Amino acid sequence: MRRWEVLVLVPDRGNRIPNTEGRKGCSALKQISYSEFCIRYSVFALLIALCSLLSFPAQAAQRTVDPSEIGLLYMTPNNFTTSQAGCVVNSAKVGYFGSTASNALKIDHGRFHIFMPDDDTQWVFFPYTQFKQYEANIVGGGGSPMFVTATYQSQHRPVYFLWDLNLDPTTNQPRAAPSQWHQAMNVKDPNFIKYWVNSYVTPIAFSNTVGMLDVWMGVDEGAFNWGLYGVLDNNNQWVPMGSNGLNSWDPPFAQSNSDYLASIESFFTYMQANYPNLGIMVNLGSLADPTTFPTVFANVPGIMEENFYVNTPDALSRQRNYWLIQNTAWFGAQNWNGAPRPAILRAYVPQTTTDIRTALMMYLLMRGPNFFFAPAIAGQTLAVDPTQWMPMRQALGDPVSVYQTTQQSGQPVGYNLYWRQYQNGIVYVNWTGQSQTIKLPVGNTYYDHNGNVVSQITMPDLTGDYVTTSPTSANQILAPTFFGMHTTGTTHWPQVSFGALGKGTLVSWPYIEPTKGVFNWSALDNWVAAAQSHNVSFFYSTDGIPPWATSDATTCQETFTGSGVQACSAMVANTQDWDNFVTALANRYGSKLIYELWNEPNTNNFTGTVADMVTLATHEYNMIRSVAPGAMILAPSGTSSYMDSYFAAGGPTGIDAVTIHIYDSVPENALTLLSGMKSVMSKYGLSSKPLWNTEGSWGNPAYYGTLTEAQHVGYVARYLLLNWSGGAARTYWYAWDNSTWGTLWDATAGIHPSGVAYQQAYNWLFGATLSQSCTADANQTWTCGLTRSGTYQSLVVWNNTSQSYTPSGPYKQYRDLAGNVTPWTGGPVTIGYQPLLFETTKASPCDVNGDGTTNVVDVQQEVNMALGATNCTADINKDATCNIIDVQRVVNAALGGTCVSP
Repeated sequence: MRRWEVLVLVPDRGNRIPNTEGRKGCSALKQISYSEFCIRYSVFALLIALCSLLSFPAQAAQRTVDPSEIGLLYMTPNNFTTSQAGCVVNSAKVGYFGSTASNALKIDHGRFHIFMPDDDTQWVFFPYTQFKQYEANIVGGGGSPMFVTATYQSQHRPVYFLWDLNLDPTTNQPRAAPSQWHQAMNVKDPNFIKYWVNSYVTPIAFSNTVGMLDVWMGVDEGAFNWGLYGVLDNNNQWVPMGSNGLNSWDPPFAQSNSDYLASIESFFTYMQANYPNLGIMVNLGSLADPTTFPTVFANVPGIMEENFYVNTPDALSRQRNYWLIQNTAWFGAQNWNGAPRPAILRAYVPQTTTDIRTALMMYLLMRGPNFFFAPAIAGQTLAVDPTQWMPMRQALGDPVSVYQTTQQSGQPVGYNLYWRQYQNGIVYVNWTGQSQTIKLPVGNTYYDHNGNVVSQITMPDLTGDYVTTSPTSANQILAPTFFGMHTTGTTHWPQVSFGALGKGTLVSWPYIEPTKGVFNWSALDNWVAAAQSHNVSFFYSTDGIPPWATSDATTCQETFTGSGVQACSAMVANTQDWDNFVTALANRYGSKLIYELWNEPNTNNFTGTVADMVTLATHEYNMIRSVAPGAMILAPSGTSSYMDSYFAAGGPTGIDAVTIHIYDSVPENALTLLSGMKSVMSKYGLSSKPLWNTEGSWGNPAYYGTLTEAQHVGYVARYLLLNWSGGAARTYWYAWDNSTWGTLWDATAGIHPSGVAYQQAYNWLFGATLSQSCTADANQTWTCGLTRSGTYQSLVVWNNTSQSYTPSGPYKQYRDLAGNVTPWTGGPVTIGYQPLLFETTKASPCDVNGDGTTNVVDVQQEVNMALGATNCTADINKDATCNIIDVQRVVNAALGGTCVSP
């Protein structure tokens, strides 16, 4: 995944806050060179002309913020970096934005309507003590107080916000310390607003983002609900508004719920009139009457939602989702300062394919042009790997209509079916309370998320799904996570690109709990830390039973010569010991691990019966689902015949993926093995689950036969291509640095030619679409067709024997697995065991990103090269530098002119 490097051609929106109250706005001056000024000024004029002439997909042209739709709302990136996010929310004053992209939205999160004494030194860092003195001075001069009070039991009392009192359910008294009680603020008072902007936002909240662009102020706890406020009586017990005769606040404060909402609205109206360039993003909360949302939020610049994925069957949750979708979709269609309003929407999602897909569909129903999607793994701050949702998002394109909904007959509001038309398909969410079979509109050929042609789809309640009008399903756009890699340790980290780390070594049950009840997590901790530091996922496979827990000690043997650790293959003597280990494992690592229920139970790794394996797997599955419901769980990695018996005996089918291991000296045999496992999956209703190859390569020569290193080079690319073509969603190579099995690197020779070939194959395949499955002709010449965005086409070709081959297509060059590129103008080429990639080339030198066309994306990339933000790889006029002349030539080509290049 790469974030577009984009020049945002808008006025400076850093820490400058202009106002119309007699003060000059202040800004730290940024010195730029004359050449940079010329580039920015010239490109601004050129892009205006370009945008007026080029046609864009519906809604895509309206996006005025960072093109990356990835959001981070107090989250840790997962298989991407912070620089690839388009919107990042962090704490005011202390939040770190140093690695955030310059044109991404940076939200310094604080508060505006409730404050407590501890704010002086905690989190929002509002200067509470200083403000109290400011308020006293205002009151002493004849002005009004600003902290809200109400009269109850004949006394003026502070009005507090319920959520932060931590009430004791028995006594109805606060358990939080008084210094943490948040008192309401009269936010419509201009004296407060001026203080908030000039003494809090500018000098304190924005102190960590001085000089940065696109900095906004986040405001927490936007639950503008009269019933959440109240006072403490003479017994220190909570009295909410609207109860026991407490119906209004003291003058000049709000006298009713409607008056209170009007004060919130007036705050944002005042801000818009007097501080029009200060972006504020409100953290959404509940409204007593959701129909008032358009009025209260009429002048709110942006919103965030901490968790929109409330996907439970109760009527209240359905109603909540109904209003959330309606109001959020309305908000995204409104403008602020002439541009669509932004929103970042977080969803805490169990790490299952269905949940991730459903959360994305919910987001796409609401999505406005300047929205950001921020899914996080349930129970963690770790983001969901974008490769698990971005391909679906890209396959659908942009919306071409507003969402639509119908209410289920005989049910209240919230029991609804929702849908929305996108450029390349339709998204659906079913909350009707029952399964729905949806007949698709006539006039198009539709494909489900697995790429099958369909005329209708069936959706269970509480799920989301989509169809596309192109056979390019999301699963066919190859993500980095397809490329899994095993390594024997964390010292020799692979020197090739990959997106998923295979299981670690020395981390099975016998290593972790060699003595009953005594755990040593150090090795597994190191593996998890290594995976996290490299932003890749990591899976754990159970394998072996410690001698103290086995039912048959004669099955125990040393894990490898000299390890000193014995592992047994027989069934456990007491399943409670197994339950205790799995519970401890899941409690410690939660969703940080992907759990494979057993490694190769069809081999001597396990000598118990199939029924025994089902017992172990079922216990493990249930324990993990209970302790870490958001974790991904994989089926045991058995052969198709073993897994047939396993599922027939009752093996858990709620797993998130089925697994297989493919070792063979003939890579083409992967197609047969994958097909066999897919037949088993179909038999047990698992066809919608992904199929992962969690181990494989040419294997150990002692078992699978010897190949030469030249054959290894060809094998790597063929193996990856054929696994993809055969339906594997992930393929884990075994192993990077193993001395016997699939070796790509060793400490003496370094990376092998086959390791170089792995990287080249990654470059060929990552981000591409398999437009033609890998097939062989009568001469056993294999071809696989690939496409990318724009007009790019390529064809991968090989044969076990040397052959003369002439490709048919618009190809201009071909690549080999050493990285060499050879021009091709037609005529035969010698092919052999090592595949060649025939491909189209750039439309012209002005086709900066090589997608076959010259458009605004190429202009954006050339601008960044000219400004020095990225390396100069498109020197159009060949003067050894990227500058304004190159930008002008790319713009001219994008406008339909000729790309002038020497």
